[in-house]
Amino acid sequence: MFSPSRYLTALLLVFTFYLSVAQQTDKEIEALATEALKYERVPDSMSAIGSKILSIAKNTANEPGLIEGYLMLGHANYVKGDFKTSIRYYDSLLAYKEQWASKLYVKFYRAQRNKAIATIRSGKTDEGLVQFEKLLQLTIENDDALGTAGTYNNIGISKKNEGNVAEAINLYAKAIHIYDSLDAVTAMPSVLINIGIAQSLMGNNPKSLESFHEAVKIAKRHKVTRDEYRAYNNLAVSFLGADQADSAIFYLKKSIPRYKKNNIKREEYLAYQNLGAAFTLKKQSDSAYFYLNKSIIGFKELENPRGLAESYSRMADHYYEMEKYDEAIAYGDSSITKAKSIDNFVILKGNYSRLSSIYESKKDFEKANQYLKVSQEIEAKLFQLESSKQLNEILTKYQVDQKDDTIKALHKEKSIYQSTAFLISVIAAVLLIFFILLWLRNKNSKKELMALRAELASFNEAALQDKTPSLLHLKSKAVIDVKELLYVKSDGHYLEFYTEGSNKPEIDRNTLKDVIEKLSSEGFAQVHKSYLVNLAQIRIINSTKLMLEDGTWLPLSRTYKPHLKETLLHTTSNS
Repeated sequence: MFSPSRYLTALLLVFTFYLSVAQQTDKEIEALATEALKYERVPDSMSAIGSKILSIAKNTANEPGLIEGYLMLGHANYVKGDFKTSIRYYDSLLAYKEQWASKLYVKFYRAQRNKAIATIRSGKTDEGLVQFEKLLQLTIENDDALGTAGTYNNIGISKKNEGNVAEAINLYAKAIHIYDSLDAVTAMPSVLINIGIAQSLMGNNPKSLESFHEAVKIAKRHKVTRDEYRAYNNLAVSFLGADQADSAIFYLKKSIPRYKKNNIKREEYLAYQNLGAAFTLKKQSDSAYFYLNKSIIGFKELENPRGLAESYSRMADHYYEMEKYDEAIAYGDSSITKAKSIDNFVILKGNYSRLSSIYESKKDFEKANQYLKVSQEIEAKLFQLESSKQLNEILTKYQVDQKDDTIKALHKEKSIYQSTAFLISVIAAVLLIFFILLWLRNKNSKKELMALRAELASFNEAALQDKTPSLLHLKSKAVIDVKELLYVKSDGHYLEFYTEGSNKPEIDRNTLKDVIEKLSSEGFAQVHKSYLVNLAQIRIINSTKLMLEDGTWLPLSRTYKPHLKETLLHTTSNS
């Protein structure tokens, strides 16, 4: 006979059993997830744990467990550099967004962020930026200020990679402002590294080194290991830019063992690429080829177009230094193809600049000039370029493609101009024009020098009448009489102050820019990117250098010569 009480008891027992099983499953998944935290940068271990979690979750239809497993497998492949596979796992996780995003926000934030970065690193910049906009919306909806700051930082990286460095720096500034207001010190190194990269792209290598060193200092103090090693890698790149190969190799060799140990493929191959560039700088061709080839093979395995574009470009540099121009052109063309596929204008500019130098070395001045024009125009528009359409307009404008059938046909029709008589007359005309231009340039140069010397004489006469004492207070607490100061030399982060009657300079940690602001009104002018000189101490001015009263010769840069003339005129007219 049917008994309601027995039926309810059976139902209660079944429910209790399933609840117990679910609780046991949750505990097992939670324990595995805790274990995985130890292997966050060890993708093979994390992948094994993620697969185990996914298997348990599928057998018990445990959706939070599925989310955990997909996140772990996505992250493991992301760290490896297998972005295609990582995106697939992140998409599986994000399918549960509507039901679980509010309860498991942190997991969905990580998945959406890493998917956006992986998409961009796969060469799909526009699609990646769309993913970042979704992430920004997610962080704002959940009142996650830290997440919002991190998203600004990541969008800044994307904008920088597009060539829009000015906008990138604005986004980094937003991130820094939020982190600073929240006292989130451990998040600072990542943004400082990105600011350093942007400063380097804008040609301010000293400032970029400062940013990287500050990132290392904070990362070491707060044990942010990942950013510490990122900073080392970027320090290496900056030292490469400053032609300091040994310093670059020092930082790279600190990083590579960690990348290999933890199977962090992308960073490992990037380090090989930079090691190859360092050995190219040291003229050690065998080592350069060995490491560059390792980076190319690695980035091919990862299907990473940006890494390949950079490695091909570095290999082209290697062959150019060896004067193997055909090989350099071949690798340069491969780099251009990859760089175009991801709209990377920074890499393209470097390739076109090198191609110009190669063709100049091959005495093909027409091609050299064409590639130079492309490089210069990309550089001029680098911070404004937004799409490949503008890039294509630049390339078309200068007709870089040398396989134009019309030009070939015209060349055949005009073969008469290749006759000996015509060539002799053309060469004679060119030489005549060259000598006329040389004579005019020499005449103008002498005229300019005479004017400069006359202005210098007037200035010195006025300077002798000025007896007013003036003191310069340095950060090192030293005090210098400005009238005894001969010149200031910039040497990295330090300045050297040379004074009358002293064999050794006074050294102070400062920038030439700050000192110029203080001394410009005291009769000092910049004559070279590394020198600031006391005009009253100049005895002789030549085309490319000047001599001081104590016999010291200093370089006079063509860039600063007009400024020197303007300063002399202005100072003389005011005195």
